Amino acid sequence: MNLELHPHPLRTLLVDNSETFLTCLQRILSIQGVVKVVGTAADGLEAIEKAEQLSPDLVLMDLHMPGLDGLQATLLLRRRAPNSRIIIMTANETGPIATHCMIHGAHGFVSKYHMMHTLEAEIHRIFPDTIRSTLNVTHRQSTTDTNKKTVLGSGTCVA
Repeated sequence: MNLELHPHPLRTLLVDNSETFLTCLQRILSIQGVVKVVGTAADGLEAIEKAEQLSPDLVLMDLHMPGLDGLQATLLLRRRAPNSRIIIMTANETGPIATHCMIHGAHGFVSKYHMMHTLEAEIHRIFPDTIRSTLNVTHRQSTTDTNKKTVLGSGTCVA
């Protein structure tokens, strides 16, 4: 399938302490074309440094990381990279924690287990001028191909 890239992909910084998850997410996001991954970070401090250097449009940040966690990093990023929009990702919680993240400065929230169904909507809500991405097409492609399986929630990506 030949997918056209968005004419102005969102410059995106991915932040997660799982290298496997970062690799998998980067692979999926590169296929759909609405975002362009410009950097990765393994913790909150590195995320702040990279955001100041790269000025991303979007930061996809894990909530639970060693050292400076995603919530603390979000508070600092809002001051140090005010033009970046932040979506918090987590594998464990939903509900009240999403509200807590938004109160502390996040622009969006997604569960890693439901990411393939919710990330597109969150990006479109935060950046309404972006075209609808092809994340759902990518998900259907990965689940119907018996030789390839992508499981974001567990942090594994098998090609």
